[in-house]
Parts: sequence; structure tokens; C-alpha cells
Amino acid sequence: MRSGLLASTFAAALLVTASASAQAADMFAKAPSPYYDWTGFYAGLHAGWEDAETKGWSFDGGAAFGFVGFLAGGDFGPTQQRTHGWDGGGQFGYNYQIRRAVLGFELSGSWSGINNTSAGPGVPGGGPAGCSQFSTAAVACTIKQDWTFNALSRLGYTFVDGRLLTYVTAGGALTQLNMSTTDSETARSVTFGGTKVMPGVALGAGAQYALGYGFSIGAEYLYTKYATQDFSSMGTCTGTCPAKPTFPFTANRDLTTNSVRGVLNYKFE
Repeated sequence: MRSGLLASTFAAALLVTASASAQAADMFAKAPSPYYDWTGFYAGLHAGWEDAETKGWSFDGGAAFGFVGFLAGGDFGPTQQRTHGWDGGGQFGYNYQIRRAVLGFELSGSWSGINNTSAGPGVPGGGPAGCSQFSTAAVACTIKQDWTFNALSRLGYTFVDGRLLTYVTAGGALTQLNMSTTDSETARSVTFGGTKVMPGVALGAGAQYALGYGFSIGAEYLYTKYATQDFSSMGTCTGTCPAKPTFPFTANRDLTTNSVRGVLNYKFE
């Protein structure tokens, strides 16, 4: 009988211990983490300010066609234009957090109304920075950036309770640039140029802060260098023109941008 009582007592103790262990494990599993978790898909909007600069050279083929006047010498000139303005768009990405480190990937697209027209009197062999110069003609150069697409990877680190995320980012970029040059004299005007999609490389850094309920705000800086593209085209002449209404112009342009933008994201739970 004593052995039966001991067995019953031991069994009851095992049940109590098992129940307490299960409750403790359940409480531990449900206990909220003291740190914010950035892991997950997110989407958001951004808007900011961009400074853009383009450089290159232009050359007209007038001499080869026997033209006279400002086309006769096969003149060329440098181009260096700078402009700035607002841009904005949206982004979609994914973050994965390992302790305090955060790895991520983001796709973003921006619309831009950035454009600039530089004009001034021509100077043989090149002129004031801002526009290609041909002989003594008056020249006006226009650039316009339409849109930008970025594919960026991210490496970040969280601070405090994990809500502050700082990061560096790098990746590829595409943008569409419109370029045109108008070369004018009293009797005639020639316009050439074109539209190109330019590939580039982007580097940057940023910081975001988690507000709660999935929302976060932040600021980001991006430096982007786009490869030189060939904008050569057939120039169109109006006014008192040579016998042939069109003739070749050779032109190339690169593009460098610096942008600062604010971001608002929502992380899907």
C-alpha cells in the first residue's frame, strides 16, 4: 500500500511538472520580442530633389557635304549642362533580418520633370560651358530626364530597440534622357538630337525609422553614374537651307545625378 501511495504521489508530481513546463513554454513562445523585426515585404512612396549634369561632344559633318556658312568647317564643341528639380515615385522590396543586421532588395521607379535649356552665342572651337558651340552661330541645348528605374541591394544595421535602421545600398539603374541642340543663324536653323535609355550604376545610403503598425519613414541619398550614349542623328534644317534638307550630326552625352529623397513604407505582416 505504501508503494502504491508513493507511485501515485510520483505520478501526480510528474503531471504537475509537465503542466508547468508546458505553460512556461507557451508563455515563452507568445512573449513579444523587445526588438522591432524588419523582415518582410514592403511597398511605399518616395519624393525628393535631384541634381543632374551631362557632358559630351558634338560634331557636324557640314564640310563633307560641301555646305557653306556655319556648316562649312565641320565644327565641334563641348557640352556641359547642369539642371535640378523634383522627382517622385514608388518602391517595392523585401528585407531579411539576422539579429541586428538587415539584408534587402528593392525595385523602384521615379517620374522626373527635370529639364534645362542653355543658350548663348557660339564661339569657334567651343564656347561657354552649358551648350555645344558651332562657329559663330547662336546655340540652344536642351536636356530632359523622363523616368528612372533602380534595382538596389541593401545592407543595414539596427540600433536602439531595432526601430532605427541605417543602411548602404548599391545596384543598377536605367533612365531615359532627351537631348536636342538647335544651331541658328539669321537665315536658317538646324536642330538635331534624340532620346536614349541610359544604363548606370547607383550607390547610396539611408536611414529609416519604424513608426509602428507596419509604417516607417526615412531619408535616402543616391549617386548614379550613367554610361555615355550616342545621340547622333540627322539634323533638320529650316529657313534658307542647303540643297540637302538633312545632314549628319555626331553627338554623345553621359549623365551623373545626385538625389536626396524622403520615403514612406508599409511592411506587410
